[in-house]
Amino acid sequence: MRPRSWNILRRHRRARWALLTLACFASVAYAPAVNAAEPATIGVLDAVSSSPGAIRARGWALGDGTQSVALHVYVDGVLSAETTSRQSRPDVAQAYPGHGDRLGFDVEFGFASNGSAHTVCAYALTDDRSNPLLGCRVLVVPVDPIGSVDVLSPAPGALVVSGWATDPDAPSAAVDVHVYVDGALRATGVANTVRPDLASALPYGPAHGFAIDVPVDAGDHQVCTYGLNVTGSAGGNALIECRSVSRSGDPVGWVRFYAEPLGTTAQRRIVEGYLVDPDTDAPVDVHTYRFVWNHPGPQTYDRPTFYGQVRADGPSAPAGMPEGIATVFARFGGGHGFSADVTFWSGLRLTCAYAINAPGTPGNNVLLGCTGEGSLFVGTVGGPFA
Repeated sequence: MRPRSWNILRRHRRARWALLTLACFASVAYAPAVNAAEPATIGVLDAVSSSPGAIRARGWALGDGTQSVALHVYVDGVLSAETTSRQSRPDVAQAYPGHGDRLGFDVEFGFASNGSAHTVCAYALTDDRSNPLLGCRVLVVPVDPIGSVDVLSPAPGALVVSGWATDPDAPSAAVDVHVYVDGALRATGVANTVRPDLASALPYGPAHGFAIDVPVDAGDHQVCTYGLNVTGSAGGNALIECRSVSRSGDPVGWVRFYAEPLGTTAQRRIVEGYLVDPDTDAPVDVHTYRFVWNHPGPQTYDRPTFYGQVRADGPSAPAGMPEGIATVFARFGGGHGFSADVTFWSGLRLTCAYAINAPGTPGNNVLLGCTGEGSLFVGTVGGPFA
């Protein structure tokens, strides 16, 4: 039989063990929370882009204190570049104070693409070799020719297709350009004209412009421009752009009617303008006709009388013509302005001017407008009379 002192000691030990156990549970229940999910090294791969024969990766990373972070960039699982976070990133520094602002990275490295999609991933290197992933992005590096058709402008019997084209994986070479009209090859050219605007907008240099004269008949057409892949480079021929165009054979341009004082009560009426025939660079003839009001009876006009003819071969554009008209028709050469007297006298109520279509070419004569005893009249009154 144990002595009474033994039982007291045993009860004392049990109480002490219970207090220790309770203290342990209490320490677990009320300990401060620790964010174990946030790694010591963090960052983001912000963006990836391509330039001729290269890939660029940008982002940021931070570790302990202000030390720069070493990084590896992989493309399709293959180590392609090594760099460190040394670029200034004030935006990141504001969000994560205490690490300085040299937290960004920006690295460009050589890469030969086959035109497929590529996965670019960035990793931060750590002492414990956990090497956290900063992100992955999918990048399609173009290898087929790229470009743009900037404008279609008129030329005698043709359209001028202007734009630029280059082969991204052969930027120093000039791309051949083919233009099809309604599915048939109509013209070829080379994109080797210097365009200073391209040098500032694209990483391929300035010598990639083109302007190609494409024979096009009057009517509705589909004009498609292709860039041919540079021989020996990856990729294939590529469509640059298709456009639907409607080309008229009728004379086109700009005209206006205006009045000049003639004595104390009369006015001299003038029609002037700038005209071209889309089918030729020859000057356009302008015919004027006078219509007499048929008295008495309804307000109708008798058969008109031919009054005169001028030729749109003036050396300069008329005053008041909007800027850019002559530029649009620059391929027709200079000398397409005209001015004609269309003054009406007593008994005459309407004088009209017509642009005459070039003989032997598609198209029709065009009413330019009419002037009479009131405001200018413009409308269809039939074609010129023989």
